[in-house]
Amino acid sequence: MFSLRGLICCNLVFCASLLGFNSDVQAQNYPFIPPIPPQNNIIFYHNLLQQQQQQQLLQQQRLLIIQQQQQQQLLQQQRLLIIQQQQKQQLLQQQYYNSPALTPAFITLPPENRK
Repeated sequence: MFSLRGLICCNLVFCASLLGFNSDVQAQNYPFIPPIPPQNNIIFYHNLLQQQQQQQLLQQQRLLIIQQQQQQQLLQQQRLLIIQQQQKQQLLQQQYYNSPALTPAFITLPPENRK
């Protein structure tokens, strides 16, 4: 059975490349310090992260614009519906007030019903 110390030393000797060291000598000189990634990798990652955030922001802005357009269309449809209902009500009122049943007519009664 291996001890933890022996296992760590074994890994550092045989797996130096996994830790980012170029050689076993570097791994033995710095056994517990992880390698620092090159600066250009950090900058590249940062740039990718910024691009992704910008794309998400643009997508959110597009969705907001679409939602605003849909709300405007809905408001316009509601206005048109109100106008149609008002026109229908006016038409029904005109038909009611202009109907022959409401126009006054003189009725002449037959002579036997007159007193």
